[in-house]
Amino acid sequence: MSNGKNKKLFKNTILLFITIGILNFIGNTLLLYSGTFWYDKILHFLAGFVIAMTVVIFYNMFSKVYSTSKTRLILIALLATIIVGLLWEYFEFYFDIAILDNNRNYWTDTSLDLIMDFMGGFFGAIYSIKISNKNI
Repeated sequence: MSNGKNKKLFKNTILLFITIGILNFIGNTLLLYSGTFWYDKILHFLAGFVIAMTVVIFYNMFSKVYSTSKTRLILIALLATIIVGLLWEYFEFYFDIAILDNNRNYWTDTSLDLIMDFMGGFFGAIYSIKISNKNI
């Protein structure tokens, strides 16, 4: 991958990570997690996206050592996204910080969160591979 494309992917990943931090702060400050069903889902999608971007960046850093197909890289990014998503859900459960209203139960919310993580991871991997334009 050319250095310019690597910098662009890295810059976009950092910007998205900062955006997620700002949106999380706003969500906690304005109580959007408990009052707006879809707010949490957007953050999970974006988190999955940034996790997949990070996986592709690390792959690009080590691609001279390890070589793989685009499909396999997408699967690796999805696996990493699901692992991080599961760890986050466990963290929420363990510390009892999942905020649910009376109409949602924990397991339904968790399932939807993981689906959004997965979708974000899929699109993040596709986007990152396209940006890096790597002939894997």
